[in-house]
Amino acid sequence: TCTVDESILTGESIPQIKEPITSRDNLEEIFSIRSNQHKMHVLFGRTEVIQCIRDSDNPIGLNIQQPPNRQACIGYVLRTGFQTTQGKLVRTVLFSSERVTVESKDAFLFLFCLLCFALVASAYVLYTGLN
Repeated sequence: TCTVDESILTGESIPQIKEPITSRDNLEEIFSIRSNQHKMHVLFGRTEVIQCIRDSDNPIGLNIQQPPNRQACIGYVLRTGFQTTQGKLVRTVLFSSERVTVESKDAFLFLFCLLCFALVASAYVLYTGLN
């Protein structure tokens, strides 16, 4: 059982409790994170583990060497690299074929408004600085 802080992902300040997998039935379905049905077993990237307690040794009978410390847990990595949500976003940014151009009238209007604001702010700073 793990107590985790997912506040960087969800904004909630309350720690969440993640439960271990207790049976070997439907392991493919549990390890598939497409559905939110099994999110009580999944730790996401950027999640901080606050406390980890191993309740029993090898509860589902997998052939995994257990860590010597009872405060340690074993995790199974589901996705890395471009298969994660952040990786898909990075891949979209890096390999997008669509180019962004600044040829629209709205973009020039926005830049003109920013220029006017900067000139007014500069004039105010100059005026108050000279007085």
